[in-house]
Amino acid sequence: MVQILRVLTNLAAMYKWLIIVFGLMVFNSASAQNQLRVNDTLPMFSANTFTNDTFTLDSVLPHYTVFVFWATWNSPSLELLDELNQNYKAINPTRRNITKINIEVVDISLDVKPDIYRINIKRENWPWEHHINDFLGWDSPLIDTLGITQIPTVFIVDKYRKIIVINPDINQ
Repeated sequence: MVQILRVLTNLAAMYKWLIIVFGLMVFNSASAQNQLRVNDTLPMFSANTFTNDTFTLDSVLPHYTVFVFWATWNSPSLELLDELNQNYKAINPTRRNITKINIEVVDISLDVKPDIYRINIKRENWPWEHHINDFLGWDSPLIDTLGITQIPTVFIVDKYRKIIVINPDINQ
């Protein structure tokens, strides 16, 4: 009788662990479904800009676009944006005051404090025109839709919304 009880106890423990492992597998696959990958198509979206205008993805579709997800409190994000700023003229050459945009840049902030964000945007004076923030941070529906789980994150998207590179190094 004691042996039967031991076997039943071991089976119950194994059953409990099986349920936990199965639950983790289901949770991980559900969260991985939101993760965008190279060759995926970026979903259409619209969002508020720094100047309270509405940005729509189709406004940059004729161009290759670099999407940068960042925050003022994240040093690597700011370093990445500084690097982009230093190279912006190379990717968007101007001649005789006529701008020929080769690559568009869109920065999307996860900041939740509007005052700090606005001060940073004005201070940095980045040359690209699209600065997006809904001040919801990680709770932003846009961040959830695009599957952003860390910052900085960079997507380079072609004119058909196809993601061609995720988190490139500066040489790319």
